Amino acid sequence: MKKILKSFFIFLAFLFSLSLTSCDFINVLFDQTENSAYKDKKETEDPKNPDDNGNTDKPKEDPEEETPVNKRSDVDYTQITIDYFVTDYKNQYSYLEFSKDETYSIEMTEAYKRFYNAALDVLKGNQNYTILTESGSSYFEIGKYESTNENLIKYQIVSVLLQVIRENPVFYFLAPSYSIGYSTTSSFYGSTTTYYATLVGDATYALASSRSQMNQKIVTYAQNLVNLGSVNDKTDYQIVELVNNNLKANLTYAYQADNKTPEDSPWAHSVIGLYLYNKGVCECYAKNFKLLCDLFKVDSMFVIGIGNGGAHAWNIVKINNSWYGIDVTWNDTTRDSFYLLGKEFNDSHLINSNVYGSDYQVAVPELNDNNYSRSSN
Repeated sequence: MKKILKSFFIFLAFLFSLSLTSCDFINVLFDQTENSAYKDKKETEDPKNPDDNGNTDKPKEDPEEETPVNKRSDVDYTQITIDYFVTDYKNQYSYLEFSKDETYSIEMTEAYKRFYNAALDVLKGNQNYTILTESGSSYFEIGKYESTNENLIKYQIVSVLLQVIRENPVFYFLAPSYSIGYSTTSSFYGSTTTYYATLVGDATYALASSRSQMNQKIVTYAQNLVNLGSVNDKTDYQIVELVNNNLKANLTYAYQADNKTPEDSPWAHSVIGLYLYNKGVCECYAKNFKLLCDLFKVDSMFVIGIGNGGAHAWNIVKINNSWYGIDVTWNDTTRDSFYLLGKEFNDSHLINSNVYGSDYQVAVPELNDNNYSRSSN
């Protein structure tokens, strides 16, 4: 049997198909003509002035005491490890949404599990990975999903891969890139083409020692936060307040040397911007918000879309069974204008389409009709 292997890589410089100013994601698509409602839009906002009319203050309800909700009472936060930031993939919102797909639920949930478990092995393991180079990009392979169905890989599996990255900010070593391609096997009986999508890691973290150092930075930061006061007795609202205020105090919006252009280095778009430089753009703020919410058992999501006319990233968070929008990036620059808003949040934040493909954002829960008020619970 003669085997002929043909393969190609299409690398994505960043996760999304948008060229931004304040949140700079760049994406090279498998097929640049499909499912790209927002990819040609550019962010024109000044992150410090999100309202074109000069309005930075948005109305919100005055919080009063809520009925305590304690998900942390049995958690020992005195000696945090990197495991504390890990959430079970079976309970992740995206996984549950993919399990409802009428056609490809089996394939999508299997791919989700495969990518997640492969990344978890990297996070917790001591393996050194081989660094590969393709089209000028250095990376190491983490996990792969294969199928003879080209469109399944191109749309559904790519969507799964993106959501695994977004749901798990603790996997900081995941590269802002992935590869999709194909291989063809020929024999006497004919040929078979197999398509694949590969989750890849940033070459900086190919060595176990580099991951161990970053793990420790994250753990130390979180331990210092916990040491500011007991978190076990706090309600979810109080945890969100703690995380929002802490990120505002410790993160600065990252600009390039001209102090006008948002930073485009990979660290600024990852959780690691906080732990290396105390700086980052919207992705850094939003991913760290989710990372710390994961630590403290508060349900939240990392969301991408259009913020006030330009591509942006933010969060939604669940308090007392209702979802609210929160934009820590804008909170840091506009005096908490976007703190736990209900559907009003959608006036300035438009979520990307849930059409499968490289622009995909999982359909998120509806926000509460009203802004958050503890007196309403």
